[in-house]
Amino acid sequence: MRQLRQRRGLTIRQLALYSRVSNSYLSMVERGARSAPSPAILARLAPALKVPYTELLHAAGYLDNAGEATDPLVQAFYRATEGLSPQARQEVREEILAYLEVKAAALRRNRLE
Repeated sequence: MRQLRQRRGLTIRQLALYSRVSNSYLSMVERGARSAPSPAILARLAPALKVPYTELLHAAGYLDNAGEATDPLVQAFYRATEGLSPQARQEVREEILAYLEVKAAALRRNRLE
């Protein structure tokens, strides 16, 4: 990820701002202190890095060399969006991300109560 970020001339803080992913998380990923980002995080990073989402999925190990999904969630996404235009697929991806953010926030709030 560091190479892609640097190729785009972005600092970690800029990438964090454009992708809505914390700069501390991005730094840990780049240092190898965290495992590969989830497909949801990669979906945020792809537009900010100006690379295809599938390129990041492949680099993170979610797609095999034949381009087939190895992660069940990624497989489900591709099955569900098969035949959609890239723009429609991006809209679905954004809706899924929004839902995940809301759901995770609600679960964190419930855990704190």
